[in-house]
Amino acid sequence: MINQELKDFLEKYKIEEKSFELFKENLEKSRIEYPEDFFQFSGEYDQKKVEAWIHSISYKAYNWPELDYILIEVEICIEYEEVYSGKYKLYYNLNGELDDTIFDLC
Repeated sequence: MINQELKDFLEKYKIEEKSFELFKENLEKSRIEYPEDFFQFSGEYDQKKVEAWIHSISYKAYNWPELDYILIEVEICIEYEEVYSGKYKLYYNLNGELDDTIFDLC
C-alpha cells in the first residue's frame, strides 16, 4: 500500500474520526473500570486537560514470509496537564473494521 492508497483507506473508512471517538469512549471506560491502572494525575480529573493527537499511522504486515495478516495501526499520543501520559493504539483490518486496541499509559 503506497501513501495515496493509505490516505484513501483512511478517508474511505473515516479512520481518524473513528479513532478519536473510540479513544474518548475507552479513556472514560478505563478510568472508571480500572482506576488503579489509569495514569496518575494531580487533584481532580478533568477531561478538558486531556490532549490527544495522532502520532503515526502504520501499515503492519505479519506472519513472515506469508504476510497474510495485515493491519493499519493508528497511534494516538496522550498528555494530561501538559505531561506525556501514554499512547492509545488502534488496529484496523483492510475492511476498515476495528481489530484491537491497546492503552499504553504511564
